[in-house]
Amino acid sequence: MGGARAARATERRAPALACVYGNLVSLPASGRILVNAPAGAWVVQHDGSKRFLSGYADAAWSPHGLYLAAARGNTLVALEPNGNVHWKLARMHPVAAPTWSYEGYRIAYLDGHALRVVNGDDTGDRLIAPNAVGSQLPAFAWRPGTHELAYKNARDELVLLDVDRSRVLWRRPTNGVDIEELRWSDDGRRLLVATRPAVVLDARGRTIARLPAQVPAAFLPHGESVAVAVNARGRSSVLLLSGPRYRRRRVIFSGAGVFASLVWSPDGRWLLVDWTTADQWVFVRISPTPRVRTISDISSTFGTGPESRFSVAGWCCS
Repeated sequence: MGGARAARATERRAPALACVYGNLVSLPASGRILVNAPAGAWVVQHDGSKRFLSGYADAAWSPHGLYLAAARGNTLVALEPNGNVHWKLARMHPVAAPTWSYEGYRIAYLDGHALRVVNGDDTGDRLIAPNAVGSQLPAFAWRPGTHELAYKNARDELVLLDVDRSRVLWRRPTNGVDIEELRWSDDGRRLLVATRPAVVLDARGRTIARLPAQVPAAFLPHGESVAVAVNARGRSSVLLLSGPRYRRRRVIFSGAGVFASLVWSPDGRWLLVDWTTADQWVFVRISPTPRVRTISDISSTFGTGPESRFSVAGWCCS
């Protein structure tokens, strides 16, 4: 009985929220949103205007939003958000999932199943792992403030590698569990591993907590609290987890169906919930006063439909 009371005490319901509905005419906070659609990438400006970059896939922001890295068939491309190309790197196999290091000096990417790293000026391309994908989804992430890369290798291990020194800092078995995503907190002290269930590790690879979700999930900018989406009986809720071992849980938004992604604004005051089932973007203001802003019919904004939808690649930069 006491345990039930404690659970109720630490999981608070979502407060009543003021809602505003409309079209995508502006973003509620500073920065730009990057969207990957089947036909190419979209850059959404703060004023709601958009630029379409045709033919690019898996586009990703550089740390300060000055550049994008993207795949185009067998080519890795570094370009500006206006489409001006800075360099191209051709590979033997399809390129995928380019990811920048914290200051933009390194880009990790996939060449087929192989994980490679190249310098931000397209020099020094080298192999990191010959098979970092296998039959599973690619999952790798740079630790902030370092050139240390977390990834799953072909031996079914999660590894943290110092790329510049080619030195493994730690490894831990994954026991055949799929890893859908890896995310570091901004201070580099915690690593969220999207498995079933999701776990949070410390910088040495030790388990801190198990979370009631897999994906989507996102650390609060400049903090260690984490937003996660959970689904039960056809309804999804976004929980904000905090405190020791993430035992404090606050519901900040709920709705019927599925949430595809959670993306924080650069200032950490707004959370973008991509509500697939309702075909809406829901911007939830966390502070100072809770509020919701909803954009309807969002798939038509990016020229997609329910069978070939877009994905939100990031909200950058303040």
